Amino acid sequence: MMIWMKISSANIRLAREAFDRATKLPTEFVEEMAKHRSRALISWTEAKGEGRFLNFP
Repeated sequence: MMIWMKISSANIRLAREAFDRATKLPTEFVEEMAKHRSRALISWTEAKGEGRFLNFP
């Protein structure tokens, strides 16, 4: 039962954080952040495959 409570608490905390992020930040900022995160992930994946880690200080 204790593990279930920890998992439930973590899920509630994560849901609250997502809700806060979605409702407290300006829409334009959230959209720009999502674009940058997507580009960064693509760049990281390419750099990782090529061993170019210096691009990410």
